[in-house]
Amino acid sequence: MHPGNILVNITQPHKLKYISIDYVIVGYLNKKDKYYLAENLIAFFIMIIVK
Repeated sequence: MHPGNILVNITQPHKLKYISIDYVIVGYLNKKDKYYLAENLIAFFIMIIVK
């Protein structure tokens, strides 16, 4: 997956939603995996902002 396939729905700023548009991804993430993914994405974006 590359950044062009990652979107964030900001229509509800207090409840952001991660959107993946890669056709290779099939299935669902459980709550634990969602948190793991979110933590990694946040760390990635913080790393970009700090640069």
